Formats: sequence, structure tokens, C-alpha cells
Amino acid sequence: MVNSAVCEQKKLQIDLSGLKRLGIDEITLRKGQEDYIVVFVDLDRRVAIGFAPSRKQEDMKKVLEGWGETVLSKVAEVSIDLSGNYRSLVNKLLPNAEVIADRFHVMKIVNQDLDTARKNLPKKGVGSRDGKNFYNFSWRYKAP
Repeated sequence: MVNSAVCEQKKLQIDLSGLKRLGIDEITLRKGQEDYIVVFVDLDRRVAIGFAPSRKQEDMKKVLEGWGETVLSKVAEVSIDLSGNYRSLVNKLLPNAEVIADRFHVMKIVNQDLDTARKNLPKKGVGSRDGKNFYNFSWRYKAP
């Protein structure tokens, strides 16, 4: 077990004074184990600036409140997944920030909807002169 006093000394000193665009997302520590941490990222500098030990609101709130009201009030945009858990916390603690859905989750929904639409198309004859399967193709889209 790691001594907490040692961990306190090892904390990174990160300048948050220029933080304008914040990204919040979770990562799993062990695949398939539901063992998540939350990562806070300065999207302009593309660097991690904080970590919460779980997805619980109280853990994330501790990290954000630790930055101080001055830093939080200057944040203009927060990119999050579409979880209501993050949105409500951001609305409470970052009142000046516009909430933006992150690209990965938006593209996941778009691809699911396109795939559903493709599966619901008629299988034969529509738009085809010879009655062959006109819609037998894949709708794939790669996010830039």
C-alpha cells in the first residue's frame, strides 16, 4: 500500500489559470472490471489536469472544487459524454460553461442510427432494374 503522505508530495503542479475548455471522461483501469477513474483534460493544451478515483459525483466534485471558484468561472466549454451524471455536475459547478457532447459518443449514436435505418430498408427490388438487392452495401463512416 502506498503512503498517502508520499502521494501528496508527488502531486503535479499544474497551472490552471488559462483553462478555458475542459474535457471530462472516464477510463477503465482493468478491462471488464467496472473499475473506472475520471480524467479531466485541458482541451487546448491537450494535457491531463486532474483525476477522480471514481465516477461518483462527490469524487468528481472534490477535484473540481479543489481548483477554486476563480478557475471554474473562467471555463467556457466542457466536453462530456452524454451521461446525465456529468451534465448535472457541470451545470452546478461551472455555470459559465457551455456543455458539448464529445465527438466519440455523438458518432457512436449516428452510426447506430444509420445502421438501424440501413437494416430497415427493403431488401429487394427498390430502385433496381433487375430486382437484385440494390441496398446490399455497408454504411460505414469513419470519424475524422
